[in-house]
Amino acid sequence: MLAKEKGCYSIHQDYSPRLHLPLVTNKQCNFLLTDPLQMFHLPADGKTTWVDTRRPHTFMNGSTEKRLHLVMIVKE
Repeated sequence: MLAKEKGCYSIHQDYSPRLHLPLVTNKQCNFLLTDPLQMFHLPADGKTTWVDTRRPHTFMNGSTEKRLHLVMIVKE
């Protein structure tokens, strides 16, 4: 999943959780979960992170660089 520089997605919910493997990122790239309110950055450190994207959320790239994650759907 490629997130362009200086961009933000609308708040939405996905139908299943996701695994995120950050490939290219920086500290100005953050997830925002809205209920309960939580903001976090996933570093490109070789680790995969499970994110419950069934919760309302958005993603913000406040930097001047693109962000790239390998995103996998978790089937339940």
